[in-house]
Amino acid sequence: MKDTAVKRDWLFLPVHKIDDLVLRKATKRAYWKGGKVNLTVRQFDLVDLLFSHRGTDISSRKLYDTFRGRPGLLAGNGPEGYRVNLRVVIMHIRKTFKAIDPAFDEIETFAGFGYRWK
Repeated sequence: MKDTAVKRDWLFLPVHKIDDLVLRKATKRAYWKGGKVNLTVRQFDLVDLLFSHRGTDISSRKLYDTFRGRPGLLAGNGPEGYRVNLRVVIMHIRKTFKAIDPAFDEIETFAGFGYRWK
């Protein structure tokens, strides 16, 4: 029996790298300044959305719909309750990046509207 090399497809998947951020979309992995960012799959989706539209303000509603995977889902107290939930998720994402780089400040808040990646 001949030894055959196992092709590791994940090695050849597209990698999106700009500046200090590397996004491996197929495996939902993110790296910041060489360190692995321990994000959940949903958090990764938010980072991907923000980063893909860097410099553009994205509404809290659009971000929350991406996070939950269900457009228009009501959560929290009243029709705007989802904003509080999203704020907590963004806080956790920032904290995760800051564990690698205490100076991380790429996610900006646009009060009353949403967020953006610088």
